[in-house]
Order: sequence, then C-alpha cells, then structure tokens
Amino acid sequence: MPMNRKRLKNLREQAGLTQEELARRANVSVSLVSKYERGEERNPTTKTLLALSRVLSPLLGKSVNQVLTELATPGELEAGKEGGANG
Repeated sequence: MPMNRKRLKNLREQAGLTQEELARRANVSVSLVSKYERGEERNPTTKTLLALSRVLSPLLGKSVNQVLTELATPGELEAGKEGGANG
C-alpha cells in the first residue's frame, strides 16, 4: 500500500516526534522513516504501516484507522507527475 510521504512527515511533526522517536516507538529503523518521508521507499509492509499509525494515533487524538487512512491516501504522487498520471 503506497504511503503519502508528506502526510507522514506532517503527522509526525504534529505529534511532536523526531524521526528517531517515531522509529524507536514503532520499532523500525530511523533510515526507514527517513526513506518514507523522502519518498525513496513508498510501500511499507502492513505491519510497519500499522506500527506507525499506532504510535501516532494517541498523540494526535485520532483513531488508528484515521491515521492509516491519512497515511495511505495518495495526496501527492511524484513531483512533475501532476494530472494524467496512472498511479
């Protein structure tokens, strides 16, 4: 399931977490969080997506499902692929 990199960074910052804190709490590597936010890695495993959502949801006052939906909703594809892109 593709992840929206801008939303991940935005939600992490809203939650007041650094990449390091989010990674530690979700039990993933910092480099993986960084790659997701930079768009170098766009398809997290379901386990990783759930772990990130479970960390962020209570800090944001949202349900895990709400955070999952926000992270998995394509909001921005790739730079320069606006309009007419077939995902």
